[in-house]
Amino acid sequence: MINVVATTHTISIWIGVSLAAFRFVQIKSTTRGPLAKERRIKQAKVITFLVYALSSLIMIPNYMTNELQADGTAINNQTYYKIKDLRLATNETEDITLANVITYALVAKIIPCLLILVFSGSLLYHMSIKGKSRRRRLATASCSKSSKYKKQATTTRMLLVVIILFLITELPQGILILLSTRVPGFYYNVYYPLGDLMDFIALVNNSINFVLYCIMSHQFRSRFVHMYYRRRAKLKSVSESMTSEKLTLREQPTRTTGAE
Repeated sequence: MINVVATTHTISIWIGVSLAAFRFVQIKSTTRGPLAKERRIKQAKVITFLVYALSSLIMIPNYMTNELQADGTAINNQTYYKIKDLRLATNETEDITLANVITYALVAKIIPCLLILVFSGSLLYHMSIKGKSRRRRLATASCSKSSKYKKQATTTRMLLVVIILFLITELPQGILILLSTRVPGFYYNVYYPLGDLMDFIALVNNSINFVLYCIMSHQFRSRFVHMYYRRRAKLKSVSESMTSEKLTLREQPTRTTGAE
């Protein structure tokens, strides 16, 4: 289970990085229209597939180092198990364990945070500096263009809020993990006591992201409602079709007997 949690968490982190990158490219891009939209959708699908595949590959050392070991004490004739002690920052640290921890800290924590800082900084630049000239142009433009710009600004602000929460959650944990590999006793005295708190903050961050999307983006709400009801209608149609087939199968023997 711990491997599944670590893998899915890594995937969600890089999906967030991809979201920031796509938003940055979309703002800088001058191409618009159905063809450009279709091309971006295809690119998003490819990037999502690569994130899932590469995240799973990167976590292979994690699968190899996380092991359950008997606690050594039996209580009420029951053997208890615990996660294998990694023995970080000691002479007993295995090479694969050290490589796994450093890779996880860099690839799943620090590097995504740095990339998001770059993209979010660029977004802020476009919103504050270039946004002023856009607003001056839109002052003489049509209302539809002004509404489109407001929608774009709202979506970008939503993304920035998500990014800030992401940095507060992930960057400190990545730094603490790296320190645990270099400073003797840091893992047990600092990181381990703060583990539950950091996990709780990460869970809170993940749970409120969906709420933020719904509150700050009308486009996200509309799309979600459309997909939800379309899914419900499809399931209802399949259920009615299966029910109709069952009734038909039940009626067929009766009709045969009547004909005889």
